[in-house]
Amino acid sequence: LWCGRDEVGLNFLSQPLPLFGVGDDVDAHLLADVAPDEPLDTAKLDDVLDVVKSRHCHLAVLDGFNPLLALNGFDPDKGTDVENFYRLWTAVRKAPVVVLLPDNVVKAAEARGKWAIGSERKKSKAEVHLGMVQLVPLVRGGTGRARIDVHKDRPGHLTRPSPGIFEVSSVESGCSWKIRPDE
Repeated sequence: LWCGRDEVGLNFLSQPLPLFGVGDDVDAHLLADVAPDEPLDTAKLDDVLDVVKSRHCHLAVLDGFNPLLALNGFDPDKGTDVENFYRLWTAVRKAPVVVLLPDNVVKAAEARGKWAIGSERKKSKAEVHLGMVQLVPLVRGGTGRARIDVHKDRPGHLTRPSPGIFEVSSVESGCSWKIRPDE
């Protein structure tokens, strides 16, 4: 989309997203990929809020939860640290922006449970907590499927136990995706 540093000093990456259906015709102002390499402090949060407000952002994807906790000096196993990390993003959430925090689960299925690695506060603080269960693995040239499971939905608007099947198809030009009802 574009490359370099903008006027507030945040690093925006120039990498079109054709694999997710984002073409070159998408205006650069619609996406901002911020790649932090230092902790979020008050000045940087003000910079982020300026970008959020000036671009009228609706969604912030913070990928991934544990690396961002570590970057900010927080321990993913300590509830108070997870709580403090969530508080860093309160101003962005009130902007109002939906904040999405992808996370990983324990590798061993028998020890997994319904939440991510680390403190249970990751789940209890979230408004909505979704999990995915692989049904068909995605392979190059194929179609993968995963059931979306609702673990928590404070507003209570999602279909339970599953709002749908997430389907990703690998095609020559990238991939396509859709969410279809869970029959």
